[in-house]
Amino acid sequence: MNFCIGAINLILAFFMLYICMSYWNKTKSIVLQESNNCYILDFLFSICFLKLGLYYFMPSVTHLLTDWSGVLNANVDPIEVMYIYILEFISYSIYFYTLKTCISHYRPNLSIDLYANSNSFVSCVLVGGISFYLGTSFIKEGSIMDSLWLFVPFFKGCSLALSIFVLVNGKQVFNILNVCLAICLLCIYSFYAISVGVRSLIFWPSLLFIYFSFVFNKKRLKVFLPMGIGGLVFLGVFQNVLVSQRGNINKNASTIERVSIMTDSHTKSRSISLFDEVDSRFGAMTTYGVGYLRLAHDEKYAGLEPVINSLYAPIPRAIFKDKPVPCSVDGTEYGQGMYMGMAAVTHNPYCMTEPTTAGHAYWELGILGVLLYSIIPAIYVYWCMVFFSKFGLISLPIFYGIFKGEFLEPKLWVSAIVLQLFQYNLPSCIFYILYKKINKSFITHEW
Repeated sequence: MNFCIGAINLILAFFMLYICMSYWNKTKSIVLQESNNCYILDFLFSICFLKLGLYYFMPSVTHLLTDWSGVLNANVDPIEVMYIYILEFISYSIYFYTLKTCISHYRPNLSIDLYANSNSFVSCVLVGGISFYLGTSFIKEGSIMDSLWLFVPFFKGCSLALSIFVLVNGKQVFNILNVCLAICLLCIYSFYAISVGVRSLIFWPSLLFIYFSFVFNKKRLKVFLPMGIGGLVFLGVFQNVLVSQRGNINKNASTIERVSIMTDSHTKSRSISLFDEVDSRFGAMTTYGVGYLRLAHDEKYAGLEPVINSLYAPIPRAIFKDKPVPCSVDGTEYGQGMYMGMAAVTHNPYCMTEPTTAGHAYWELGILGVLLYSIIPAIYVYWCMVFFSKFGLISLPIFYGIFKGEFLEPKLWVSAIVLQLFQYNLPSCIFYILYKKINKSFITHEW
């Protein structure tokens, strides 16, 4: 029985990849009728293909090879995982169809001007990213400065991808100041990513090095391909330490203390084979995503509360002391979907994993949520492609930030989209205005 369920999941995952490739080719042919290039569209579908391959196709294979041992050990029935696969198949089909409909109807020009660049704008973003990665202690919770938290996702998500992009293109495109700032930011980020023990913070940037090198500067691929692979090898060697220490390190500990603790505990980390870790890591989203189905089965639907609570995000706590945590169902940190879904399976309210978006939508509004919350993300991503393609050469690094770096989710849950309107799109609009002004002033001197 479990083998049949695994085979069905494998078929569903294969068809999700096939649908992704099919719509990729269809939308690309439409875009190229109006645009000189389609870098931003290729970037989006590359992320979609990678997400489907790693989090759906690969787990469907490892589940069969391990006879569902990881899933069964988590007290999850394989048929529950199959329901998640069915919901995601429906959701992604609607998502890609909506995206294609928007592109074919409006026929936007998604060309990226590879000669439109402002070193001054890049410097501002990189300096902002360095400032926020070094620390946010200057943002006092409960004060009027509290709203500055809204800008943290923009600077952190955007500056990381931008620093990688700057290094890949080098001094031929960017000035020496930005190259130095990019190196500085990546050093700070590496230390930060290792200290918090979140493996995705190392995994995705490693792949980003390879992608940007392959697309924009193949001459440097021989340099950055080993760097990207090196990051992946580091994860393979130290993944036990990262996993075991992430939950044991005091949240108030400094970055240096965190790294020191992890270094000292290397020999004490739990023994997990790399194959089992790959199965549990990439299969966690669908395994613990069944928690949303269980919550819905118990009629504990979230309704519109996660969306409503996200609307309060821009209000400082100095004005609204009881401001709810965005994306949460009850206003608390552990009332967010990424905690609630996993808690329904593990009965531990303090653990989290990235949510399966279709399961999250089903928990909110049932099957209507799966349908509606597949259309809205497609429209949002379409609008972001059109808008961020106006940023010239640095369009892709800016666009990368909307996918929530630690999750890299192309089909965002709607409450996160509402939050992004304040956290990412508003700062982006402000910086776009500055970009246009700076570009007019400096572009003739820089190119």
